[in-house]
Amino acid sequence: MSNPTNTENVSTLETAMQLMIQTFHKYSGDEGDKYTLSRAELKRKSLPLSLTQNAQDKEAVDKVMGDLDANNDGEVDFTELLSWWGRSPRGGGRSL
Repeated sequence: MSNPTNTENVSTLETAMQLMIQTFHKYSGDEGDKYTLSRAELKRKSLPLSLTQNAQDKEAVDKVMGDLDANNDGEVDFTELLSWWGRSPRGGGRSL
């Protein structure tokens, strides 16, 4: 017997994940690999998530890039973003 509440939760989770992936791809791939965010793409003021208060502040962007870019390849893929989100307080984690 299925539980409608569980079905609703899965559907909501799937919808949220699809939206996150679509949003990531909206900003990734303008330059270079279409599956990653470059430093320049990260600097866009319109990038959601409020990753940095001032996208034009090189030090702030460098800090965010350092937090996100787990493998230090100079780009952020969706897995790195998702991992960061899970560690961040707004994503349910305790700290960056």
